Amino acid sequence: MIKKILVTGANGFIGKNICYALKSSNYEVFKYDINDTTNQLENLVDKCDFIIHLAATNRSENINDFEKNNVVLTELLIKLIIASNKKIPVIFASSIQATNSTPFGESKRKAEDILKCFSSERKNCVYIYRLPNLFGKWGTPNYNSVVATYCYNIARNIDIRIDERIEPLRLVYIDDVINSFMAKIKNYSIIDSSFEYCTVTPEYQITLNELANTLLKFKKEREKLIISEINNNELTKKLYSTYISYIDENDLSTALSAHLDERGSFTELLKSTSFGQISINKIRAKQVKGNHFHMSKVEKYIVVDGVCEIKLRKIGECNIASYICDGKNLKIVDIPPGYTHNITNVSNEDALVLIWADEIFDGDHADTYIEEV
Repeated sequence: MIKKILVTGANGFIGKNICYALKSSNYEVFKYDINDTTNQLENLVDKCDFIIHLAATNRSENINDFEKNNVVLTELLIKLIIASNKKIPVIFASSIQATNSTPFGESKRKAEDILKCFSSERKNCVYIYRLPNLFGKWGTPNYNSVVATYCYNIARNIDIRIDERIEPLRLVYIDDVINSFMAKIKNYSIIDSSFEYCTVTPEYQITLNELANTLLKFKKEREKLIISEINNNELTKKLYSTYISYIDENDLSTALSAHLDERGSFTELLKSTSFGQISINKIRAKQVKGNHFHMSKVEKYIVVDGVCEIKLRKIGECNIASYICDGKNLKIVDIPPGYTHNITNVSNEDALVLIWADEIFDGDHADTYIEEV
C-alpha cells in the first residue's frame, strides 16, 4: 500500500496542488525542489514508496537550465531509485511540447526517453503525462500560463496582449490533473510494471480572444453584482473559479449601495439573468413598506431578523391574507403577481428581510404599481 510520496517540484503550480491533495488523503508527503541538494533527494527517495516528478525548468534565458533541471535531474532520480533497491512507481509531468524542437521540448523528450528506458529495463511502473496548458488556482502569472496571466492582469486593470493565432489553446484544469494523479496512486498495483502515456480528461479548447472576452465579462459582471452564468458549461465554470482566485486579496469585497429613507433601507445584493435578484430590506420599528403590486414579477420574502407582518390582497378583491414572520422561525412567503402587498415591522427593533425577485430590477420597466392593501 502506498503511504509515503515524494513530490519533486513541490513548490510549483502542480506541486502545491498535489501536495495539499495528498495530505488531505493522509499520505505522508516528502517535498523536493530544484534548489535542494543531491543528498536531500537521496534521503527522500530512500524513504518514499511513490514519486511524482514535477521539478523542471519551463522558461529560462540560460539554455543550459533545461538540460540541467529537466534531463540531468531525471537521470539522477532514476539512479537513486535503482540504488534504493525498490520498485518505486513514478508519475512524470511532461508536456505536449515534447514533440517540438525547442530547448524545453527537447529536454522533456529526453527525460521521457530516460524514464521509458528505465521502465523497460527495470520493469518499474512509469506514468508519463504529456500535459497541455494548465489553468487553475495558484499558478504563476507572466510565467508559463496564459490563463494565469490574463486572470491576474484583468483583475488588476493591466492591459493584456492577445497574440494573433488561429489555433485554439488546449487546456486542462488543475483539479482534473490532481484527480488523475490521485487515481493512479490509489489504483496502483505492484504487478503493474509497464510504461504508460497518460492523458487528463476533460481537455478543453478555446481561442485567446474567447478566453480574454470570457474573463473580461467576469470582471464587468462582478462590478455590477451580477452572478456569471457558469453552471451550463464546464470550462466557463472552471475559468470563473480560476479568475476569482487571482483577484488581489485586498480587492475581494464589493461596495453595496443602500437606498435610504425614513422607513429604513433597501440594498441590492446579487443579480442574475437566470435566477433574478436578491436584495436585503431593512425596516425600522413600526414602519410599513410596499403597498404595490406587480403585473408579472414574482417575489419571495424571508424575514431573517425581527418580527414582521406581510399582507396580500388580490387586485379587485377584498380578502386580505396576513402572515406573521419571525426571524427566529424562518419561513418564505411567496408574493404572486397581481397581489398588492406590504410588510410592516411590528416589533420595536429594526427588522431585516431578504427578498428574491425573478428578474433584475429595471428602472425603465419597473413593473411596480401603487395600491394600498
